[in-house]
Amino acid sequence: MTAGTPPIEGDGPGYLPKSPRLVRASAEPEGLGRIALALVLVAAFVVVLDFSIVNLALASIQRELGFSATALQ
Repeated sequence: MTAGTPPIEGDGPGYLPKSPRLVRASAEPEGLGRIALALVLVAAFVVVLDFSIVNLALASIQRELGFSATALQ
């Protein structure tokens, strides 16, 4: 290769690669984002379920233990 000559496609030093390969922007596996989303949704559901169970149980707790409404808070 002489000065002023554009590089030639091929293999070896001084050559451009024959075809560039597409590289993913992220190195994470494809399903990892879906698993994370599923975990977040399950966690949110558990929080809502826990809140509902406690609210339903407060009336029974108040009645059985004789607590006032302010004592439950």
